Amino acid sequence: MNLFKLVLWTLIGFSQALMGFDPHSKANLAVYWGQNSVNTHVIGRAQSRLVDYCNDPSVNIILIAFLVTITDGHGNFKPILDVANQDIHCDHSKSPYTCPQIEEDIKMCQEKNKMILLSFGGATSPERGFDNEEKARRAAAQVWAMFGPPKSDPSDATRPFGKSVVDGFDFAFEGEIPGMGAFGQELYKLMGGKNKGGRIITAAPQCPLPGRDSMFNQIPLDAVFVQFYNNPQCNYNFHEWNDWAANKHANWFIGLPASEGAGAGYIPPGGQLDSTLRRAKALDHMGGAMLWDFSQAVNNHNYHTAVKKALTGQATKMFRG
Repeated sequence: MNLFKLVLWTLIGFSQALMGFDPHSKANLAVYWGQNSVNTHVIGRAQSRLVDYCNDPSVNIILIAFLVTITDGHGNFKPILDVANQDIHCDHSKSPYTCPQIEEDIKMCQEKNKMILLSFGGATSPERGFDNEEKARRAAAQVWAMFGPPKSDPSDATRPFGKSVVDGFDFAFEGEIPGMGAFGQELYKLMGGKNKGGRIITAAPQCPLPGRDSMFNQIPLDAVFVQFYNNPQCNYNFHEWNDWAANKHANWFIGLPASEGAGAGYIPPGGQLDSTLRRAKALDHMGGAMLWDFSQAVNNHNYHTAVKKALTGQATKMFRG
């Protein structure tokens, strides 16, 4: 290969790492948006609209958090959407509420080559799941009608994001939820199975490996955003997760808090962050990093950009006051 072609392919690869999600890359960056976890309403510090973050070239995947519940606690379909301070831009006359601004932003984000996922659950989700598989399958069909491609014929399904279509779904429940395996399997089928057209299904499990009967082993996952925070007992069990991902034909991401306030286990920019990500990238099924969440990262000197630099092999510097 001549020098010109070598430089060209290097630039193409670097461009993909910076902009679009690449399932073959180890430098993808996924960040959660929607919960304003920094917990402020001060303009310039509080979480802003989705498209503002899609302008950032360092991020590949943005997860909208959260569809907090799917059922009413008795297995009946009753989804609740919660996007914290951004719900002021939503129409609350319907349940779940509809958000024209997010509809617009999803389209613009996808035009910027960002992958937009809808995340189910969250740490405080009261979801209790399904008491039989038929209810789980029906709920999956209803979720797909709400967030998948809109039907050509009129539908009675409320579409919170209008005609926008998410690029996939993320299971972020903190514990095991009855029937969620069947729900995820049906959602996978509705998305097209192995031919999902670029859409993906992900999960954000805690770092202790899930048991054999766990919903995370039942759902056909493309990637897992492993929460290596608030779990000191795991001691960065990267090799265990790499073996797990290999058996699932999936990728695993190292999940980190984006600031000290986002969770225990924060790693500031510098040698430790660089070496931790370098050690993770040495494993063949590692796909990148996940951060909780955007509001924390932006208020922490744009921490996500430091993580991206470390993922792409650039040394990072520790922040000084």
